[in-house]
Amino acid sequence: MKWTDKQQKVIDTRDRNILVSAAAGSGKTAVLVERIIKMITDEENPTDVNQLLVVTFTRAAASEMKERLRERLEELQESNNNDNIVKQLTLLNNATITTIDSFCARVVKDNFDKIDLDPNFRIADENEIEMLQSDIVEEMLEEYYLAADDEFMELAEKYSTGKTSDSIGELILRMYKFASGQIEPEKWIKEAISVYDVSSKEEMEQSKWMQGYLELQKNRLEGILSQLNIALTISESEDGPKCAKALTPIIDKLQEITESRTYSAMQSELQNIPSTRVSGKKDCNERKKEQVKAIKNDATKAIKDLTTKQFNLTLNQVFESICETKSSVEYIGKLTLEFMKRLKEQKEEKGIMDFNDQAFFALHILNEYDKDGNLVPSETAKNMATQFKEIMIDEYQDSNIIQEAILSAITKGFGINNMFMVGDVKQSIYRFRNAEPKLFLEKYNSFSDDPSADSVKIVLDKNFRSRREVIESVNFLFDFVMHEEVGGIDYKNGNGLVLGADYDEPPAGQDNSTEFVMVEGGDKSDEAAYVARKIKEITNPETGLKITEKGKDMRPVRYGDIVILLRSMKDNSDIYREQLENNGIPVFAESKTGYYKTMEVMTITNMLSIIDNPRQDIPLAAVLTSPMFGFDSNQLAIIKTENVCESFYDCVEQYSLSGSDAELRTRLTEFLNTLTKFRNMVPYTTVYDLINTLLDETGYAFYIRSMPGGKKRLLNIQALKEKAVAYDETSYKGLFNFLRYIEKIQYLAKDDGEASTVNENDNIVRIMSIHKSKGLQFPVVFLCNTNGTSKNEANQLVSGADGNIGIDCINNKLKTKQTPLLKTYIRMSNKEEDVAETLRILYVALTRAKEKLYITGLVKNAEKQIGEFESQIYDNSELMLYNDVIGAKTIMELIGKTIGRNKAFDCVRTDKDATECGNPLYDKDSFIKVKVEEQPDVILGLAAEDITDSIKKETMLMEMKQLANKENASIEKLFQRFQFQYPYIEDITLHSKASVTEIKKQSQGMEQEEEQDAFQAFGEEVELPEIIPDFEKEDIDEPQYLTGAMRGTAYHRIFELLDMELEEYNQETVKKMIDGFVDAGLIDRMGAASVMRKDIIDFTKSDLFRRMKKAYANNQLYREQHFLMGVPACEINSNTTSKETMIIQGIIDLCFVENDKYVIVDYKTDKVDTMEELVERYHVQLECYKLAIEQILGSEPGVNKVSEMIIYSAHLGQQITIK
Repeated sequence: MKWTDKQQKVIDTRDRNILVSAAAGSGKTAVLVERIIKMITDEENPTDVNQLLVVTFTRAAASEMKERLRERLEELQESNNNDNIVKQLTLLNNATITTIDSFCARVVKDNFDKIDLDPNFRIADENEIEMLQSDIVEEMLEEYYLAADDEFMELAEKYSTGKTSDSIGELILRMYKFASGQIEPEKWIKEAISVYDVSSKEEMEQSKWMQGYLELQKNRLEGILSQLNIALTISESEDGPKCAKALTPIIDKLQEITESRTYSAMQSELQNIPSTRVSGKKDCNERKKEQVKAIKNDATKAIKDLTTKQFNLTLNQVFESICETKSSVEYIGKLTLEFMKRLKEQKEEKGIMDFNDQAFFALHILNEYDKDGNLVPSETAKNMATQFKEIMIDEYQDSNIIQEAILSAITKGFGINNMFMVGDVKQSIYRFRNAEPKLFLEKYNSFSDDPSADSVKIVLDKNFRSRREVIESVNFLFDFVMHEEVGGIDYKNGNGLVLGADYDEPPAGQDNSTEFVMVEGGDKSDEAAYVARKIKEITNPETGLKITEKGKDMRPVRYGDIVILLRSMKDNSDIYREQLENNGIPVFAESKTGYYKTMEVMTITNMLSIIDNPRQDIPLAAVLTSPMFGFDSNQLAIIKTENVCESFYDCVEQYSLSGSDAELRTRLTEFLNTLTKFRNMVPYTTVYDLINTLLDETGYAFYIRSMPGGKKRLLNIQALKEKAVAYDETSYKGLFNFLRYIEKIQYLAKDDGEASTVNENDNIVRIMSIHKSKGLQFPVVFLCNTNGTSKNEANQLVSGADGNIGIDCINNKLKTKQTPLLKTYIRMSNKEEDVAETLRILYVALTRAKEKLYITGLVKNAEKQIGEFESQIYDNSELMLYNDVIGAKTIMELIGKTIGRNKAFDCVRTDKDATECGNPLYDKDSFIKVKVEEQPDVILGLAAEDITDSIKKETMLMEMKQLANKENASIEKLFQRFQFQYPYIEDITLHSKASVTEIKKQSQGMEQEEEQDAFQAFGEEVELPEIIPDFEKEDIDEPQYLTGAMRGTAYHRIFELLDMELEEYNQETVKKMIDGFVDAGLIDRMGAASVMRKDIIDFTKSDLFRRMKKAYANNQLYREQHFLMGVPACEINSNTTSKETMIIQGIIDLCFVENDKYVIVDYKTDKVDTMEELVERYHVQLECYKLAIEQILGSEPGVNKVSEMIIYSAHLGQQITIK
């Protein structure tokens, strides 16, 4: 591979601290892999791969890194096999290529004795930790309420709102959350409280936070000054209104205020800004006069906002609010410290910790305090440092201060420059996980461009992902909006994208420019409807968008090439999914909501609730009316009216004994017996087993399987069982606590979303969050809902990046509530951080696109929105002003106010004279097309097909009437019209597309059988899914309850992933292999546990496997081969003579080349007695596979025949060949 000069510099530079700023699509992973390869294959200065510490952001990234290294080493081994490469391949399995969490776990496990830690500790489930925290807070507050201490009761009166959740508890947990991200949590709390410990107004006025507040206000004043200077320039131009006398006094006064050094001085001076009026010369340019007036009026409003909202309190009032809240903050701090102490004790008692604890322990194992109280590397860190010649950190922009301290301890302990950090601060979007982009920026600004310096900075700016149109449009936007004042990075000077990809020119007439679309409408569904229409348009094979496929000619865009990105999936993804589905577009949205609201999950959780406590009317009524027991609302009304009892459960019991309807009495008695049986099981049955038994004995699993979307519903149930397994591994036990566990997950908004039945290779449009898309790329990207606003911070307790804590000032006597200036300052500084992250999120979203980018946003009034955006052309600033960036409420506003300055906006611009004002952005090539989709167009576009159908119907009716009214018309003519016979009636029963499985069922006449299964009445006897008997469970970690299809899927997945390079296949090696698949997320744990290791071992001893290994060694083994082909219907369906082409799709489990011919292998897990049964069932399926291979490879010389078709039965451990 040919590397750029900068990439080569990254690969070759040694013995330095190196920071690589790698732009989106710059190939940083490939460069990092090559750097490692060069280091471990260097003959002069050899480094073993296990002498490198490589830290990645995710486990998937670590696995990918190892796999890439393995592939590169194997390539090198083929061309230059030597002992060192063999050695590195051997060492690679134990190389420390890992996440920071895994590294910390290793540090803690290897050094538990140094921190007096029980070595049998367990990493607790996140929900278990949340439950534990809630329990401790509740227990603690109950003690304080009982003690009724005056100070505590005063605090409770101030901040308890009377809601279900105690606000004091929320304040404690919030302060704990702030503190837990710090290196020394207790010290941080004490220092945050000490800010309130001021003895005078003068001391407060010189405090760090007050000076920070003044700096923020000075930034705002400088923005106002910039605008007024623009007005002054326009005013004094050739035909300007000459308003210098009105503007200059204000400008001079504001300039003077920016030099104020105290709050009181700035507040006083703001009251003395002169009031002037812009009149202008009579013969001036009227447009310029109006422009100056508008700018001056905006400045006046901004100044008024400063005086009435930011400087409305006197210094004395500010000081009083600090004194007033001091006792509250101190007491909350005291409660938080006590909570932390109790939490630590409970964790030690239970032998558990969370990932924060793990990092904290690792930090203190690798660091110690010197005599001055500073952290320095410990002896452990120094010893560990000798193990690693270099420390490499991927995605460094997402590191936090604790991770930095952990890894720095090792490199400092070694005493040399050996830290290699790669990332892109423009893609730091994990602030909610305590990511600290300032760590990256500090090094970026301090490291040298000189390659001989101890600390070197290298910028990889070439983008090898995107077309020129995408890159230029991204650069146009970010050159203007991203600068050092907001975000800390000067995008325009040295941080923009440089074209590196080599794309073919698009077809004639195709414009790949980025499209910025303002969709006029009333709600989000209008924007989603436009997006659906656009997707239909660009996926038209004849007239749609064409994209490049590597190594091939351009092809039409497919649904699978498209992604819709949203800032927030909540309340948005379902709207887009619905609109796309309504337009016949296959779509998948990885929603994180809705799981616990699904019918099947609610039914089971309601049943568990009444098993735990039947005297819960709503869950009881829900279970009775569910398909599980089948009562209707009329029957429930009868039960209730015949018995006047306090609880509905008492009514049910009473009616079962003496109700008027005998049949209803019998059914209720059966229900109560079933309920009693399950209640009796609770003391000795795990929740997992209880759910399994519930599904088994009620037949509920079979009912939901027969419903529409049955596969997804079964997966939802499976996910609930997984949660039961996770719960059983916690320190909590019993059904009651499991229900609390589920409630906690819902309360904390950690709904996992419904189960997915989608494969990443499916041809569907994907809807995902921008965060989820990071690291991915798509040919076509829609960034939608850009005019959506985010909620303002409304918490009582807030914390800022500089360690300050702010809380509302409440006076119980006067019944007043006030926001102290300190809290206002924290919110303002947080807003600055939020906007900076919004810019980075926008950058991530736009740089996912390879070939085409669409940006859409909903506007209520297009004309008004256009006016707001186009007015920006009068602002000649080279960069977007601080006030405009900070004040932007939406992403669309940032983009619109930028493109409004450019010629691209002229197509919708109403003020045509404005194009002559000389804006520096006007003539730049933005590669952006601006469009307004007006509301009537949206409605007509969506309804076009419906309207067309209606017109056809109306026309036909009119023709009929006209025909009937003619004198020579007869009834016979009308009948002739309606008795038309479609000449291809036979073909209407054919599917235009079918899977191989459907064809197999059709050949066996299974349609009727399937239909019966799908609509079988609930409660009728059905075939139970396969249950694994006890004597076969010796190698299963957990008992399983899986359908045959689910178990078959698990077997197929193991066969697909099967490691062909193992030297020996025994119980131990196969278990390790399967566990590795689970850890890598390649198969779920329950599915893997359903696979008998003995079956896999038996397969590896077969003659078939020996042949497969030989083919694998020759690179002629192919697994999970997808195909799509067109064949005449009569060739695959004996019930028709039609030659109409049918599209057949399927997946071949495995095929390999042997003696220049193909051998097809199909794995089966059916429970059969003989192999002939499998031949009978599946011979048509294999014939389709054979037809597919011969059709695809028929033109290839030498290999154009299938010699064998083999079925392997995992159940029988045998194979049979179909010639």
